[in-house]
Amino acid sequence: MPNQRYPTIEIESILPHTLSFTLAHTDVSMANSLRRVMIGEVPTLAIDMVEFEDNTSVLQDEYIAHRLGMIPVGFVNSEGRMGDPTDRRDRSGQGRSQQASSDNRTFRFQRECDCQNEEQYCEQCGVMFELKVEYDEVMRRRKEEHMMGGDEDGDLVLDEKVIVTSRDLISSNDRVKIANFLSDTEEDSSYDKGITIVKLSKGQRLHLKCVAYLGISKEHAKWCPCAVANYKFWPEIHINKEAIATLTTDQRRALVAECPDHILEYVEESGEIVSVDNAHKIATFTEDLAMLQNSMKDQPEDEDFVSVVQSESRFYFTIESSGSMDAEEIVKSALKVLRAKLETVKTETEALDV
Repeated sequence: MPNQRYPTIEIESILPHTLSFTLAHTDVSMANSLRRVMIGEVPTLAIDMVEFEDNTSVLQDEYIAHRLGMIPVGFVNSEGRMGDPTDRRDRSGQGRSQQASSDNRTFRFQRECDCQNEEQYCEQCGVMFELKVEYDEVMRRRKEEHMMGGDEDGDLVLDEKVIVTSRDLISSNDRVKIANFLSDTEEDSSYDKGITIVKLSKGQRLHLKCVAYLGISKEHAKWCPCAVANYKFWPEIHINKEAIATLTTDQRRALVAECPDHILEYVEESGEIVSVDNAHKIATFTEDLAMLQNSMKDQPEDEDFVSVVQSESRFYFTIESSGSMDAEEIVKSALKVLRAKLETVKTETEALDV
């Protein structure tokens, strides 16, 4: 029986929309499983059904529906963060039927829901959004605001385009909202008011209702919570001090200066060569370093001065959110999904009649 491993996670940097961490004491199969689950099997909300009541814009209904589906929809948990919409520990407190009380998840998949109403959704499996924008009405309000400002002879342009954005989508659930921006910094630096859906000209209008359902990215990319989810092997940098001692000062400096990845640093006081602090981020395991060292060796079979190999038990992850969930919540949800899969494998194998 193989030795049992106890994987650990060490957070390096964390922001609401980005997360960097080190996964250690495991192997590449577990690292890749975690990455694949984060990309393809973390449940999120996304607009999946659109009903158009009026559309006189230049874009067809199908085109607008596709754009709506790709807008990130987030669930605000009890901590005020974009969290897991299926978390059993985080109920919205809204009215639920007795049939649904046995499953206390905040949201469930539509295929698992018992609702049979004409609207094809209920509070437990979907959220309604409504969008209603009329060019003439928007320009009328702008003109009134302009007049109230006391600038009757100002430069108000009455024939400019009206931009319909994700901010115009009104949610029926206070805890489900559109992720217009990843962060306040991005919002402050942006010239847009949200994610652009369509532009309206004089006399045009757009009125629609849509429903966001729970889903996973294996079904469609619009349910993917990640913009980036990747890992790289942790570099194990071995510096042969005995071999380096045979080099002259100029050779040591040349080795550091010409290292393709710039993962080495020369310490003037001691004359030693050390690895830089962020070597795990910039190491690319290129063979150019070995070729450079060969030119400095007396014999080709001599030991390398510096060797960089991929760790088999330590991995560096970088996660960036698409906006529907905070990066930390993506990792937590992925670990929960992965654990459920392993529990299923364990249960099924124990039930085998061998």
